[in-house]
Amino acid sequence: MVSDDLKNVQKIGFILIPGFALMSYASAVEPLRAANLLAGRDIYALSAHVVDGNAGMTSSGIPVPCNAAAGARLRVPYCVCLRWRYTG
Repeated sequence: MVSDDLKNVQKIGFILIPGFALMSYASAVEPLRAANLLAGRDIYALSAHVVDGNAGMTSSGIPVPCNAAAGARLRVPYCVCLRWRYTG
């Protein structure tokens, strides 16, 4: 039997496009991580995915480890795609 706590976990996946801004990713992930910490349980289950490879590369060249390739079937009801490009 699945406990009520596990049934109420919101799954959120992040697709990291090469060259995404680390600040945007951190700004999206940290409030959710902090909510889990303050609640004392998982409210949000976060996962990171890339198109190819096993790490998302930020615009500053910092790799972010990922759970799976985005080509694999994602089983998350909410998905956020991160990419930033300055063309000025």
